[in-house]
Amino acid sequence: MTLLYLVRSSRESRSQMSKNEQLVSCQTFLNTFFGKIDLIYSSRLKIRSMINSLRDLINTSLGLNTPQLNAWQMGLRAAVIYIAALIMVRMAGDRRFIGKYAAFDVILSIIFGSTLSRAINGTSAFFESIFAGFVLVAMHWLFSAIAFHHRRYESYIKGRAMVLIDNGQLCSQNMKYCHITRQDLTCALRLKCQIAELERVERACLESNGDISFSLKN
Repeated sequence: MTLLYLVRSSRESRSQMSKNEQLVSCQTFLNTFFGKIDLIYSSRLKIRSMINSLRDLINTSLGLNTPQLNAWQMGLRAAVIYIAALIMVRMAGDRRFIGKYAAFDVILSIIFGSTLSRAINGTSAFFESIFAGFVLVAMHWLFSAIAFHHRRYESYIKGRAMVLIDNGQLCSQNMKYCHITRQDLTCALRLKCQIAELERVERACLESNGDISFSLKN
């Protein structure tokens, strides 16, 4: 009986110890779990606080909520717009943008400059104006791609060259349509070829970008 009682007591003691260990293990797990949750929550609060501080810094630096801009805010706006415009022009293809090969290149440069200038002087919303600039560049790229891949639309988008002199003869009908006079041709010839005699010209065209090109007789 005594031996049986000792065995039973030993089992009960082991069972109680096992329950205590499980309870301690469960409490440790819960403490670790909730500690990680607190750490994540505090990290999110810190990140949110940093974002709010950064937002306040941007608002103050760029004067986004200021009715009257000071010199430093306008200068910083100009620097940001310059960097954004450089990125946009590189996206559009800087050589084409600067070269103004067609009418829609000129249109983009005019509207593009006008839109971004409003963001600098504060007459339009800052980030919305930058977004509008990216939209203009995207439209320019789209129309360029359409004109390249679909030649039948190229003349509608870019325009087409008009022959002003053909085989040494003036094309009066085209000159009248383009409002180009003989004096205009002579002036362009002096500037481009350093000569003033239209009789030496074999062919002249009003290109889609507005320039007049000349091919001289041999």
